[in-house]
Amino acid sequence: MVPVQGIGSLLFFILSFEFTASVESNVVNLGEPFNIEVKITGENIKEEPVPPDLPEFTLSGRSTYTSSQITIINGKMEKSSTISYVFTYIPKKAGDFEIPPFTLNYKGKTYYTNKINLTVVGEKKEKKEIKQKGSIFIETIVSRNNVYEGEGIMVEYKLFTRRRITGLDFSKRPDFPNFWKDEIYVPKEVSFKREIVNGIEYYTMTLYKVLLYPLRSGNLTIPEIGLYVQVPSSDFFDFFGSTYEILSEEKSVNVKPLPSPKPEGFCGGVGNFKTRIYFEKDTVLSGVGTNLVFEVEGSGNVRFITPPEIKGDNEINVYKPEEQVNIKSKTDIEKGVKRFKYLVVPLKDGFKSLKSFRFSYFDPKKNIYVVDTIKVPQLIVIPGEMKEEKEIKRIGKDIYFIKTDFKLKDYKFLNKFFYALTFFLTIFPLIGLFYFIENTRRMKDIGYSRLKNLPKITKIGLKKLKIAMKKKDDKSFFDQLHKLLLDFVKHRYNIESYGITIDELKENMIKKGIEKRYVDEFAEILNLCNLRRYSPVSENADIERIFKKTKEILNVLS
Repeated sequence: MVPVQGIGSLLFFILSFEFTASVESNVVNLGEPFNIEVKITGENIKEEPVPPDLPEFTLSGRSTYTSSQITIINGKMEKSSTISYVFTYIPKKAGDFEIPPFTLNYKGKTYYTNKINLTVVGEKKEKKEIKQKGSIFIETIVSRNNVYEGEGIMVEYKLFTRRRITGLDFSKRPDFPNFWKDEIYVPKEVSFKREIVNGIEYYTMTLYKVLLYPLRSGNLTIPEIGLYVQVPSSDFFDFFGSTYEILSEEKSVNVKPLPSPKPEGFCGGVGNFKTRIYFEKDTVLSGVGTNLVFEVEGSGNVRFITPPEIKGDNEINVYKPEEQVNIKSKTDIEKGVKRFKYLVVPLKDGFKSLKSFRFSYFDPKKNIYVVDTIKVPQLIVIPGEMKEEKEIKRIGKDIYFIKTDFKLKDYKFLNKFFYALTFFLTIFPLIGLFYFIENTRRMKDIGYSRLKNLPKITKIGLKKLKIAMKKKDDKSFFDQLHKLLLDFVKHRYNIESYGITIDELKENMIKKGIEKRYVDEFAEILNLCNLRRYSPVSENADIERIFKKTKEILNVLS
């Protein structure tokens, strides 16, 4: 007969000792990490479980957690502990598998866990449901998935983890061929913050944030982003831990085309805007130019609004506008102002008025086109001869005060004075005439004016680069280099280089007849500027080599 006390001890052992294995889901994705949790509950357990041989899976990491509990049987207090071993595997191929039992040698006996049936799928369509359950995953957050052409979409790639991470590196960066993009946030360092999601605590980090504008209608894909994640190992001799790759899921957005037909004066604007028009100088001399400024301010795709056509006539010339854009806030609905400066040159005096024009845009909230008729303010033109008459009066006044009782004492002096006076009276009008012609041409021909200013701008830009080099200030160097490159293209080839993408800039340069290899070299330096200005840099760049290469390409293009 077994004593009652012995029965109690045996019962305690049976109830208190457990050795089980489990997974969070029986369906996992090919190439994606998943966890097998092995729990051992007992008293004074020092042995560790032995995993089975799994040739179709890669063991990428292991971690351990411990908890304790106290049980009282027949007045006797017994203490037991539960140790959880988490084994992280990555499947090598798709299919149905049976995970054999884990084994444990405990008090001279060998124990086995239960078997686990597992299905590995290779299709991404099942990824969303499964990845959300893992301890580490990347979420693609899209601000809106149903938009019109011209509406912005903010996309944020965010890392969620419940495990300690010792290293991060990108394995795949997203490409957006069907969108115009503006990078809003690129982290300069690894920094996590605590968040509670559906009652579960995570540590999160924004990996990348970008503002997208669709270039066409239809069902467009937001691509995935990939990350190599390093987690610590529980093995004392494993100093580097385990590294595996995780991917976000692709998402799609529905882009609706704008209603047809588009009204007269449609500028490409989608949002809510107000306009303003004015002359910088409303009173000018005939033949002298002034700027007619047309402003569009509001919320929406401000940067993509195109200039309206303002026509001149036989009494006033209107030239292509210069564009300036100022974005005040960067969200999926941007706020800002865009200015178009038209050079206007009146040819005759009087009160001059240009014809009114239509300006229209699409309001997505009301689902209608808004059409405004813009009236151009009146320009007062004073005859150009008035300036000459004033000069004549002034000269006449000066002549009036010239003394008439001048007596010559030396004929040789008179001869030298006569020749000198003749020289100055000849050369000064020629210089004045040249200056007048040059100034008039610069006012009428913006491209010519910019080309004339090119040497000065290039010289100043290179000087600022040298100063940044001496100070070893990489940030200032790449900021100044970025400005110099855009100013060079703007003044050398009369291309509006600000506010456009590098691909658009390359296309415009090729249209100007520049060889593609030189365009590619120029774009490579510009891309490097953007990379250094907005991405974290762990060490100093070779700015001397970049400076030398920049001078070489500018000399070729000059």
